[in-house]
Amino acid sequence: MAAIQFLKNFFTGLLTAADADEQQKFFAEIRHLSIFMQWVGIAGYVGGYWLMPADNHFNATHGIWVMSGIAAGLGISIFCRTLPMLNVGSVMLILSVTSGFRGLADSVSNPAFWVLPMGAIIGMTMAPLFSSSSLYLLVSTGIWVIFGYGNFPLNPQIPGEHWPELIIGSAVVMGLSLNICFRQLRQRNHRVRRDLERLAFQDALTGMHNRRSFTERAQQMQQRKDTPSLYFLMIDIDNFKKINDAFGHDFGDQVLKKTADIIHQHAGHHLSGRLGGEEFGMVFEGDSDAVCAFAAALVRAVHGNFYPQHAVSISVGIAELISNADLAYSYKRADASLYRAKSEGKNRYVLA
Repeated sequence: MAAIQFLKNFFTGLLTAADADEQQKFFAEIRHLSIFMQWVGIAGYVGGYWLMPADNHFNATHGIWVMSGIAAGLGISIFCRTLPMLNVGSVMLILSVTSGFRGLADSVSNPAFWVLPMGAIIGMTMAPLFSSSSLYLLVSTGIWVIFGYGNFPLNPQIPGEHWPELIIGSAVVMGLSLNICFRQLRQRNHRVRRDLERLAFQDALTGMHNRRSFTERAQQMQQRKDTPSLYFLMIDIDNFKKINDAFGHDFGDQVLKKTADIIHQHAGHHLSGRLGGEEFGMVFEGDSDAVCAFAAALVRAVHGNFYPQHAVSISVGIAELISNADLAYSYKRADASLYRAKSEGKNRYVLA
């Protein structure tokens, strides 16, 4: 049973499309390539028409319908903004081009000779363009139904002639393998990039914004014209070195994580992050009375969550985040307020 479940999960993973974020990344990466490949298909169809012999029996009405489908598919692909709509445009154009090549093949002698290589070329060329293997298989089936209907078997009078089916099956399997390989490479690339972004902007221990991410976002808020009064809070765990020395670094990490959770819960929509060591930062949107009330509540919350088991507290320095001054200026003022809070007995806040 375990082996069956493993195989089921394995094949389900292969045939399932990526998550929403990954699909959006894939859309941004593949859109231009998809449109380019569609233009290549159109050029191939038009070129095939001009290279046809003069004594062909081309169906002009069918050609008009084909060009209408091609125009609709290309238009959707060019103006779409989501991956599902890009898929709709790609499928419409691929099947229209396939139908067009089928019409060209039907207008010359021995059409079955041409549809086998054309089906294999189209099927394998479009394999990397889809984020879902199930969608690729569906489109591939449509291609071979359009090309194969009425053309096989090539020689009904010869029993056991199965080489066309072998070629079609091999082409589908090779195209599916290409689709799976390209999709897995994209997924791994996306996950590695996402992990790198997380490491670059997220504190590994607490999960909060790290100093770089916090500073960038604070600067963006500082430059917005429609933002209300902003205050920068510099938050420091009191006597953290003594905590580490007395109880060990593992306990110190637990204190950091629990303090970060309390800050994050109380911060709500306000920006918060870990600046380094036992130091945290916040950008509070509101007036001076509101930020003082918030700081007082935060000081009480941290002390209350550790007391009476452990005497853990924080000190908070507050300074207005001035829009026309460098961010470092507000940092220095908040740091000076934090120093005052420490010198006045800790477990308190001071507004600059």
